[in-house]
Amino acid sequence: MLRSVQKKIIHYTWRPLLLRYLKHDRPYSFDGLHLVIKKGVFHPGFFFSTRLLIEALQRFDIYNKSLLELGSGSGLITCWTAREGAKVLAIDVNSTAVDNTRLNIEMNSLQSAATAVVSDLFENVALQLFDVIVVNPPYYPKNPKTAAEQAWYCGEGFEYFKHFFQQLSAYLHSETIVLISLSEDCDLKAIQTIGEEHGFRFETLISKRTGWEEHFIFQLKKFP
Repeated sequence: MLRSVQKKIIHYTWRPLLLRYLKHDRPYSFDGLHLVIKKGVFHPGFFFSTRLLIEALQRFDIYNKSLLELGSGSGLITCWTAREGAKVLAIDVNSTAVDNTRLNIEMNSLQSAATAVVSDLFENVALQLFDVIVVNPPYYPKNPKTAAEQAWYCGEGFEYFKHFFQQLSAYLHSETIVLISLSEDCDLKAIQTIGEEHGFRFETLISKRTGWEEHFIFQLKKFP
């Protein structure tokens, strides 16, 4: 009950201030990387999922590995993993986000290690096997009405996850690491059921409460 009240207070106080702040391009720095976060693009400084995914990635050897980031947003994960030696393909359905990723790749001189393309899930990704796949998905069950809302809403029937799990296996080899960020604020049971129906189980790598919400990084693994 208390947590529900806290969320309502945050929704009506902090959220409007945040939305006002995000109406302008903003500089952002993380671990020696310098980025610009364009207006309308998911800001990694105000939401915890991006940084938790980087924390999870630090547990694995990604040097010289092929890595796909689905939902690149500003490109922070793409830039960080490219700097750490991965060969990165970043995709996002929002062309503004892809432009933002490309800008930050260039600002950090990582063009030789990372590229970004507009793609609705795997639509524009050539069939290939990746060593690492990182997913920061939209997970609220509502149909997005704008490009910016595609970062938040996965469709009323969880269409994003249905399409994701239908396509995922074609891009995996037996040792591929697949990491996905989710929250207690979404319908974890529904999303996990969709994954299980397509042969994937969820292993918790990170579970961390950040203020009013618990965040999870799961590693997806195929059932034997």
